[in-house]
Amino acid sequence: MGENGCADLASAVRASGYAATARAAVRYLLACGDLDGAYVTRIQGDGRWQRVLYAALPDHAMGAHNEIVAWDDSLCARALALGEVVVPDASNRWASARDEPEIPGSYLCAPIYSGEGRLVGTLCGQRRHPDPGLPERVTAVASLLAALLGERLPVGDGGCSPDPVAGDTRGRLADQRLLQDFSGVCLTASDVQTSVVELACLMDAYGTGYRAVPFSCGQGEARASRAEDNALESHLDAVLAQGDTAVTQVANGGAALKHLDDEQTSLQRLRVNAGLDPFGPSLVIEAATTDDRYGGVVLLKQRGQSLSEAEEWLWQRCGDYLRLVTERLRDRTALDALNRWAQQAATHDTLTGLRNRRYVVEELDRMLAQADRLGEMIHVAFLNLDGFKAINDGHGHEVGDRFLIDIAQRLERTTRASDIVARYGGDEFVVVGPGIKPHDADYERQRLGERLSEATRGHYELDNLSLEYGGPSVGLVTSERGDTDADDLIARAQSAMQADKERRRWDPDAWSRVLA
Repeated sequence: MGENGCADLASAVRASGYAATARAAVRYLLACGDLDGAYVTRIQGDGRWQRVLYAALPDHAMGAHNEIVAWDDSLCARALALGEVVVPDASNRWASARDEPEIPGSYLCAPIYSGEGRLVGTLCGQRRHPDPGLPERVTAVASLLAALLGERLPVGDGGCSPDPVAGDTRGRLADQRLLQDFSGVCLTASDVQTSVVELACLMDAYGTGYRAVPFSCGQGEARASRAEDNALESHLDAVLAQGDTAVTQVANGGAALKHLDDEQTSLQRLRVNAGLDPFGPSLVIEAATTDDRYGGVVLLKQRGQSLSEAEEWLWQRCGDYLRLVTERLRDRTALDALNRWAQQAATHDTLTGLRNRRYVVEELDRMLAQADRLGEMIHVAFLNLDGFKAINDGHGHEVGDRFLIDIAQRLERTTRASDIVARYGGDEFVVVGPGIKPHDADYERQRLGERLSEATRGHYELDNLSLEYGGPSVGLVTSERGDTDADDLIARAQSAMQADKERRRWDPDAWSRVLA
């Protein structure tokens, strides 16, 4: 680009206002330098903040981005500190100095000064990859455009336009964006640890001036939640262990936001370990309910930087969000547990943990239909605990319940994984054995009957009662082709059980006896 081209641009922009000049400058710089992006920024808030006013990207419409970053953390501040308009190897030079993963390969920054010589903004651009030839192509152009922008500043605009993060807190752009982004995190958070880590990351990204250390509480202890904070973990544990007695509630704030007592030795160690002075403002934003603390973020600020009303409001709102998400997750956990209990209660016996009558009837209906299609047979055993009433009435319901539980466990141990063992009601149990081939039916039925009898007959230790039990009455039937009704098949098994019970009345070996 020759001198005449630059002069033509100067003539064009001098006839326009500042906004038009800025838009023309970023377009011209983008094209001239073959850049991947060009921007005009303003420095505001007494040099604390940088706002992107206009941005131009290849193949994209240009617009006002209004992105705000802390000036001290900005790439422009780093470039100006080097005293160079262009940093051709920015990614190599700054990679170790910044945590951000996307550092441009080359970066240029021309300062914009007011008529009084005050730094009020920058004209900057970037390329994705390092480019040693970039300085010769764009240094002069960027400097000229920045000078033109300084001349076109409105009268009296010396860079002291209202601080975007000062004044009424509710109207501050950066704070509102932080709260908006964090509320989105809270709406979708599946656990408290995710929420506190995201809050700490957002605080870092928005340049709040605090060192944010997230933590989560598990099994009564606090743990740092990010890998890079592991060095702070032991100090954080000690700080929070003293938290109940060594914190004072922030004025006009809620319980979710607390000042930490700077006399705590553990807090001083935490601050030093984080690279700060031992004394200074330290806060904790808790993810807590009225009953318990689940996690939070410890905020550490450099000494001499007191907490403003605006900051107090912002952190209190963050604490409110954390409390809400914590209560939501707590309530959801309780609801999930209740749902699991309800589902369990609908299909399981609460005492023995076996399937219940409702489940075995519904499942047997399904299994009969499948067996009929596959040409298979199903065994159904119906068991009644002979002598249970005498045990229950003579030794108490606790002993009776213990006996039922032992019977259930023995039945489960002796059956196959594909079998269903259910408590049908009271002292009655049902065992369903599916998948029997017709040619194996007689043998399998006999083996099942023997296993059930052997498993339930024998010695029982029931609290203070020793019992030699002769076993239950068992009725065992096998489905036939065309059987599709579970209730009918169970009724046949129950009739077979009654026949077995009648036979056992005259069998002296079937009697149970209590051992001294």
